[in-house]
Amino acid sequence: MDQGERERAEDQDAGSAAGSESGGSAVESLAGEQTLSSQASAYEVETPVGVSREPSSRDLEGASNVTFSVPEEDNEMENSQLKMHSLRLLILDQLLSYVPRLREVGGVRCIPYMQVILMLTADLDASDDKDRALLGKLLDTFMSEIEINQKESEPTSQRSSRREMQLIILRLFSVLMSRSKTWQNGGGRSSSSVPPSSNSQQGGTYSEVGSNLVSKKTSTALVNSGCMEHCLKILTDLLGFWKTVGREENAAKVGSSLLKAQPLLSPPDMSPFFLKQYVKGHAHDVFEAYPQLLTEMTLRLPYQVKKISESPSSPPPSLGPPLLPPLPAGGESLFGPEWHRTLCEYMMTHQTPYVRRQVRKLLLYVCGSKEKYRELRDLHTLSSHMKDVRKVVEEDLGKSSNAAVAAASSSSTKSVMSFPYDTLLSLIEHLKSCLDVATSRTQNWQKFCIQDETVLAFLFQLSFILDDGVSPIVLQLLQAALCVASTPGASVQASGSSLSRGRSGIKASSPSQSRPDDQGSKEDSAADHEMLNAVLVRKIHDGVNRDMLSRFVEKFLLECNSTAVRWQAHSLVVTLHK
Repeated sequence: MDQGERERAEDQDAGSAAGSESGGSAVESLAGEQTLSSQASAYEVETPVGVSREPSSRDLEGASNVTFSVPEEDNEMENSQLKMHSLRLLILDQLLSYVPRLREVGGVRCIPYMQVILMLTADLDASDDKDRALLGKLLDTFMSEIEINQKESEPTSQRSSRREMQLIILRLFSVLMSRSKTWQNGGGRSSSSVPPSSNSQQGGTYSEVGSNLVSKKTSTALVNSGCMEHCLKILTDLLGFWKTVGREENAAKVGSSLLKAQPLLSPPDMSPFFLKQYVKGHAHDVFEAYPQLLTEMTLRLPYQVKKISESPSSPPPSLGPPLLPPLPAGGESLFGPEWHRTLCEYMMTHQTPYVRRQVRKLLLYVCGSKEKYRELRDLHTLSSHMKDVRKVVEEDLGKSSNAAVAAASSSSTKSVMSFPYDTLLSLIEHLKSCLDVATSRTQNWQKFCIQDETVLAFLFQLSFILDDGVSPIVLQLLQAALCVASTPGASVQASGSSLSRGRSGIKASSPSQSRPDDQGSKEDSAADHEMLNAVLVRKIHDGVNRDMLSRFVEKFLLECNSTAVRWQAHSLVVTLHK
């Protein structure tokens, strides 16, 4: 082979090797291209400062696509939300026409319907007149089903299909006034209808006004339709039922109730009308405790209405006029003396602890402070128990209590009123209930004695014509009203404290020097007690003559063998003659 042929063969071998490296590994060549492209993109992203790069046509096309695709997606989403909002309003409006059909189906079958109503009301927009009008229509429709002004021939505690539906409607109002406030402006319609600038400038005030639309309009509708008076009427009618049930529960029960079969299927979801645990415990009959459910609901609605009535309801001037008429402010306009009397009666019904908790919460909120709450409750408790004491005396003597006690106390013979054993126990129970209040909160007992001008004279005359087992309780009541700081125990404590001050004068004077404010408050309280004592002593002198006072001294200071009773009578006589 010559040199030319040898050179041509070497050239062919070099070409075949190059072809195998380029065409034989196509995957490697593709991977190499991707690696290069990825390296180029990474570098393009991390371009050094000061290095300029001309934009390519591909970059311009990508930028144009991004710029024009975002508004189109937002518009489509907004249109779909508007359509869904209109559809929900249409469904809600159509569902309201089926409310009369729920009167005879029972409360359990009404709950799914009410759950759908609640779900649809979550989409209402506070800034739309149509939404506000539809909410007003919803409230008027359900308010007409409660039948506020209609007189019922059946007892309030008796359940029926119609009354179960009315209970669910009351529960619906409660949920509308108590549900979360953020859901009403979380939808697409309400968020898109408010300009961003106004939202940011007002600091969320418009959102707060819109979120309170349902709760405030519901409370306003309840007040204007007379639902508060309707709740008071229901509570008054149920009060007699609870007192009867309490007496039946205290009686001895013979036998036992049969066990009820548990359902095989899991209980349905009835929230937010009934808790899951309650439904599980009453799976056989959710409305079994109908009187209890009705009582709790008629106590919860007034509490929510009062709480909403005291919240601020006026939007800023830049947002336009207020959406709702103002509610009557203050507890006096919504809760009068009849409310106070009924709630205090429920507080005295010890057989209903689950109801007393709601009553105490409402009464405490109405009064505004614990001091006013205790005063109102104590005055009613004292008035009720003293009325029962007078009733017991009237039934025994056959005439009015004041005339009977005056006749028995002014008679020349030393007569003692005798009662049957059960009547005597009832009398002692009423007197001890008054003594509990007089001992723990003496000032309220003194205020009651000032309001009822005849109670002290009645107790003074009653003290020496009762049995020896009852008269010490009456003396303690008189002593609590007339001589608060003159009891034997107080005098013993005073003498002991003076003795200790004589032995160590520095230690006795240090508390008064460290807390002068407490010392001043105690002096003011003592001055108030002295003033009340003077007023009550004058009332005793107006109602008690000399013969009655002689009978009192003769029985308790001359004939009584008990040292404690003699000390009580002695302190009373000294106070009357100061």
